[in-house]
Amino acid sequence: MNNLTLEELAFLCNTSLSTFKRRFMKLYGMPPNKWILQRRMEKAAHLLKNYHIRTSEVFYQVGYENHSSFSQSFKHTFGKTPKEYQTQLLNA
Repeated sequence: MNNLTLEELAFLCNTSLSTFKRRFMKLYGMPPNKWILQRRMEKAAHLLKNYHIRTSEVFYQVGYENHSSFSQSFKHTFGKTPKEYQTQLLNA
């Protein structure tokens, strides 16, 4: 959930950026950016579902710097805003 860049991750793995991306794709079957986004969204959904944390607090906990970009990514992933997602779960 840290905001490490791919360049920093590649450096930590002692590889070039292109080698890091290629090896990551081979291991996980998707590009690193997509994998990271998927993990962040899974964590956000978990927090909203199980801990009933306000959406304005979740974005920071999953590594986003602003609520707007978090909400946009969440909606793209789940088809509804974080608030709609949480409200639907609470009403079910």
